[in-house]
Amino acid sequence: MAYATRVVRWNQWYDQLPDEWRFQLILWPLILVGAINLMLTIWAGFPFALLVVLGILIITAVRVPYVLGWIERAPIGEGASKFQIHGAPWLVNINRRYDALPEARRFWVFPAVLVIAGAINMMLTIDSGFPFGLLFLLALLALVAIRAPFAAGWIKEPVPEVGPNLPSQQEVTEVPDQAN
Repeated sequence: MAYATRVVRWNQWYDQLPDEWRFQLILWPLILVGAINLMLTIWAGFPFALLVVLGILIITAVRVPYVLGWIERAPIGEGASKFQIHGAPWLVNINRRYDALPEARRFWVFPAVLVIAGAINMMLTIDSGFPFGLLFLLALLALVAIRAPFAAGWIKEPVPEVGPNLPSQQEVTEVPDQAN
């Protein structure tokens, strides 16, 4: 089942709940995850509140695209819903630049970003006790968040604007008078 179809189904189920249950449905799982995170922090030194932040991000990833209208329902007979993110020209620009790189250089982008993040993370861990691997994992998450929606076709391409040398829409539709 496609991500967009699941998001639509979960959000429709959430919207059908009584208003007084909606807050409880979000609050209690986060409290449970927070309690598990607290126990892991005390027993094993797990980063404090990391699971709670990840839980909030998961809930946000399910609810926000539906509320903002980024998910378009497919016409009857086409099957799954279509997920389209509007208003992300910077994301399209980054991915277009990546796609324009030669294959030999494109291969090295991900390892280079991860090696740099890992080196910075290692220095922070040695100097100040920063959680080992956290910055590396955040860099990996950022790379996936930037590339995956574009590769999956979820990013709606921006419409090119009318430039100074291009005719405007009004000029194109006007028909010059024939005075002959």
